[in-house]
Amino acid sequence: MTLFLDLSKEEFATANKIVRLAELQTVLLERSSTAVAKSFAEGGRKLPPSELKFMHRAVVASYSKQKLQLRVVFRVRGQESGQGGKPILALSATFFSEYSFPNEVTLSEEECRIFASANGIMVTWPYWRELVQSNIARMSLPPLTLPFMKLRQKPAEEPKDTVVLTTPDKDLK
Repeated sequence: MTLFLDLSKEEFATANKIVRLAELQTVLLERSSTAVAKSFAEGGRKLPPSELKFMHRAVVASYSKQKLQLRVVFRVRGQESGQGGKPILALSATFFSEYSFPNEVTLSEEECRIFASANGIMVTWPYWRELVQSNIARMSLPPLTLPFMKLRQKPAEEPKDTVVLTTPDKDLK
């Protein structure tokens, strides 16, 4: 399975333009949390059929002429399959990333927003994948490897074996 981060044609062009100018300085984990249902922990550690929901949000923390700082929040929640399924697990993390730019580059507020919502998520996704995989193992859950993520222009038709992250979770803070 592949997750696609869909952008409009204009957003895609802007993200590609800016990424060619940016230099990643740092990525750090600011905060993380994990939780597993009490029924799983106390009930023989058998995982019922479940569904996973992925959420993300990227915001510009600060921008000066040569430095852009972002915060990216990820969440994955597992619940029993079916309508009204009980929660099984929840993981969340906030990553901070910083990018530098050449002196002659000045980004608009909109360009910073597009870079955050596209490239900021793409850069921190591998860190999130590793955090989820290692925490799931520590929780004695069956292995979970988050899918690869790709950035693309919005397609005319969606392939059947994909999950699309198009709208950030507005409740993430």
